[in-house]
Parts: sequence; C-alpha cells; structure tokens
Amino acid sequence: MIGIEQYQKIQEYKELGLAQTKTAKALGLTYTSVSKYWNMSKEDYAREAEQEKYHMDNYRQYILEQLKICPQIRDTNIYLKLMEDFPDLQVKRATFYRYMKALREQHGYQHTSKRKISPREVSPPGYEAQADFGQYKLKDMYGRIVRVYFFCMVLSYSRMKFVCFSPDPFTTETAIKAHNYAFQYFGGRPQTILYDLDRVYVVSENLGNIIFVPAFEEYVKRIGYSVSLCRPRDPQSKGKVEEVIGYVKQSFLEGRVYTGIDSLNSAALAWLDREGNGRVHTVTRKVPREMFIEEQKQLFHVKPYSEVSSTVASFDSNGVVSYKGNRYQIDVGVMDAHQRIRIEDDGEILLFYDTDTNELLAKYPVTEDKILDRYSNLKEIITETGFLILL
Repeated sequence: MIGIEQYQKIQEYKELGLAQTKTAKALGLTYTSVSKYWNMSKEDYAREAEQEKYHMDNYRQYILEQLKICPQIRDTNIYLKLMEDFPDLQVKRATFYRYMKALREQHGYQHTSKRKISPREVSPPGYEAQADFGQYKLKDMYGRIVRVYFFCMVLSYSRMKFVCFSPDPFTTETAIKAHNYAFQYFGGRPQTILYDLDRVYVVSENLGNIIFVPAFEEYVKRIGYSVSLCRPRDPQSKGKVEEVIGYVKQSFLEGRVYTGIDSLNSAALAWLDREGNGRVHTVTRKVPREMFIEEQKQLFHVKPYSEVSSTVASFDSNGVVSYKGNRYQIDVGVMDAHQRIRIEDDGEILLFYDTDTNELLAKYPVTEDKILDRYSNLKEIITETGFLILL
C-alpha cells in the first residue's frame, strides 16, 4: 500500500488530466500501483490503511520490545526478525516501514543518522576477495554483555559475502580455519586476497619487507593464492570488506540476543542466504547471489586443507627430534638444550618450529611407515626424498 502523500498526488494528477503512465513516471511508482489507486475513494483508502495498521498492531508489543533493547536498530533488522519468528506473517515491506515510521515517532525512537554510500571500483570475476575481522558486544538472555569476534570475506566482483563467528579473538590457526570455511562456502578461491597488516598474518613489516607468520605463509603457498596488504581502515583499498563488517553489525548483530556461538553461526548462514547475499546490493544494483553464478566459474578449486595437529617435543645434543617412530635432523642453531620444538602435522607435511620465536626450523614429508622399513641405507633416503632423516 502506498503512503497518504502519494495517494493524494495520484488524485491531484488525475484531476489535472495527466495520464496514468505519466503519473507513475512522475511519482516513481509502477503503473500497477497507480492504476490500483486511480479510482479509489478517500474512504476506501482510509479503510485499507486501517486494516493494514490493525494487522501490524498484532506485532506492536514485539516490535516495541526490540526497540527497547536496541533503540538504534534498523527497521530492516526488525522486519527480518519478524519474518524469522513469525513465518506466517504476510506483510509488504513498504507497509511495514510506514508502520515503523509512525511507531518510532509515537514512542520517540527516531533514527538520528543515515548510512552513506560510496562507489567502488569493479574487479574482474574471480580475481579478488577482501578479508577482515570484526567484533561486537551482544547481550545474552540474562542481560550480560558477551563479546563475539567474526571473520568476513567478500568477493569483490559479485559482493558475495561470508561470515563466521568465534567466542575468542582470532589466532593464525583459527583464521586459517575461517578461510577454509569461506572457500568451502564459495566453492573455490579467488586469485588474490586483500588483508590488513594484522598480527594474525604478519610478524613484522619494515620498509616494505613483509615477514609473514610461518603457518599462514605455508597455508597461502599450499592453497595457491597471492596476498595483497594495505594499512588498517583504508577505505580506498579495502572498502568493500569494511562495508561488510558494518553491514554484519547493523543488519545481523544489532538487537540480537546471544544464545551460543553455534546458534549464532547457524543464524548467520541463514541470514547470508536470505539477506546478505539475497538482496540487491546498494552499489552494483544487483543481487550478489545472481552475480556469483558468473563469478563462481572463475574461482579455483581448493583441495581440502587437513586439520593441523600440534605436538611439542625435545631434541637431543645432535639436534635430532623423534616423532612417530622416525628421527628428524633439525638445525637448532643457538637454541638451548632445555628449549622445545613444536611439530605441526597436517597429514602431508611436518613443520618444525621454535616454540619461543615461532621460527620455522625444518620441513619434512609425512611418512606413513617407519623409514627403516622402506629404505636400506641413508644414501637411498637422501637420493629419493631429498631430505636427511636419521635412523
């Protein structure tokens, strides 16, 4: 149903002798909407408006509870909550927004600011994604404040989005898992991903010399994409993902009650399908999921990245570490004898790290059987594997 101002304008243009087609164009309405109200009397319009208001009044208390918890919550969020909690509700968005406008004015919950939109450059399908972290404070069912952390990735061409939540700040290991979830959600990876200079990914940066966290560097090499870095909060470089961070906060998290991290992630996937990737994007003017049909063809298939097990071990005076029946020579350098080595095993490669500095000391292929059962002497081991493994 259109607003009273638009109805009055239709009647005004009708009296002036303007055609319905031109009236629709002048008011920015569809021809069907103009035709519906063209011959409708003021009494019939008032009766229809009252019926809509009466229908929405059934949910008045629910809406007021949402506004009481979070007065700045967007009307779209309340609409989505209504559709989620009352699946049988049949109401047009335009009707709902008009009702919300009147309800906010009546109870003093008017919005004080509007979101600004800025144009972004166009990236080729499958070329770039942008990734970033966010955090947000929610209230649980007892009114206690709970801080949640989330990882976002957005494909720059289609604006297809992914988000996953964690109860703890992201580490390199959990960030890698989040990447795995994102690639699984998209069905592949892009050619390059843009990041902040975040400690989760980067150890240090000096005059352009980037030192990555070893586990992340190994992951990037294994998956096969390239990394681009920019300064934090740089809208010119990674405005797309920063826009998504704000969108997740405003459209999904705002006004939500925390009931557990698994429940939050499940609700986020449903929100992505219904709202995040299912509605027209404000910049591209297209639905991300529809544009993704083209972009997905350009993504690279990702071989499942095995879960990494981590073990701490000691080394002997010769720098030899024993692991699963095999002995590996490690260049321990100036490490003290009491220091320990961390072994990461992903099922294919063994990575040996200094537990104090996180420095990568050595890398060997995983052997399913003991080397002694497969090789007769040390020369054969070096010749076939290219690695020195002591028996």
